Amino acid sequence: MDLVKPLGLTGSLRFGGSLHHSGNVDRRVKLLIIYQDRPAKEVELRLPESDYAVYVEVGGEWKLQPSDAPLSKKYVRLRPSDAPDGGLKILIDGR
Repeated sequence: MDLVKPLGLTGSLRFGGSLHHSGNVDRRVKLLIIYQDRPAKEVELRLPESDYAVYVEVGGEWKLQPSDAPLSKKYVRLRPSDAPDGGLKILIDGR
């Protein structure tokens, strides 16, 4: 939660979780993605190299916390799902 406090977020939070593995399972990144409205189109976010990081969507912009986290060559792609719950498909790929 220390990464979320500096963002100044307020209000309630609905949680949905997912566990994804890609490549080397010895190296794990815990990434929290917070958004107000489900993205209408696919979003690509660089996967951080750090152990813990948070992406938050504010007014259509995605911000990373910590802001100086080193980024890997891999991307996390958020794709709107056709599911009735309005969720997202989360894909991890290397480039």
